[in-house]
Amino acid sequence: DLFLNGVIFQKGEGDDNLVLDDSFHHATLGILRNLGVSDAPKLVSAHSDFPKADEYKSFVKDRFADDKPNNAKLKQIFEAAPLVPLNIAVLDQIEKPAKARYTTWVLENCREDLTWLPVGATQPIDSPALWYVKSNGLLETSMGPRQFDESLSKSMEVFKRVAPVSLLNDDLTRGCGLCTSFAELSAEALKEIVKKLSDVVDYQLIGDCLGIICRHLPEVPKEIPARVRHSVQMLAP
Repeated sequence: DLFLNGVIFQKGEGDDNLVLDDSFHHATLGILRNLGVSDAPKLVSAHSDFPKADEYKSFVKDRFADDKPNNAKLKQIFEAAPLVPLNIAVLDQIEKPAKARYTTWVLENCREDLTWLPVGATQPIDSPALWYVKSNGLLETSMGPRQFDESLSKSMEVFKRVAPVSLLNDDLTRGCGLCTSFAELSAEALKEIVKKLSDVVDYQLIGDCLGIICRHLPEVPKEIPARVRHSVQMLAP
């Protein structure tokens, strides 16, 4: 369960117990690489090393509207599922920055198999890897790591200075449940954006955000950013 410093894990972020000391092992790095130590996980069959397998099988079963598969059939379906990262359960143990980079790695390196069509199913479903990162991973956004349902898709990039907009293109996050408008964010997330607007001097951006956000807040905010001469201050509406 050790990784090289780099693509996913970086020293000093709280996951040093998972990062190989490459300076100490400098002379043997080549040997260690040959033994399988890498800066990214390997892809293996889902049934060989996948946590929460029973939960995923239940997820698969629920995707069948009629003629739901029995346990034996579910086992066959699961064994035919796309590859997953080895030891993907590490997502539950690592800090937010590495968790978000791990999620990005999965989305980029499993992009051809993020969804699949099991035998007997009528619609594609989430692969084990996508299902797991949606539940346990984090998305890299302009505001740092965020839950998928707390993030805006790349199509909202114009608001990236004040809102958590995905750093990944929409073709990678399709099916991940990202919000495509402010209306889909929680009231708490919208209030956070309003507060961040006080640090912005782009009056057009402030106006555009407020014009959209205030329509979706359950109550009028006590203060909103307003232009006062050449500065922005929080004032009562």
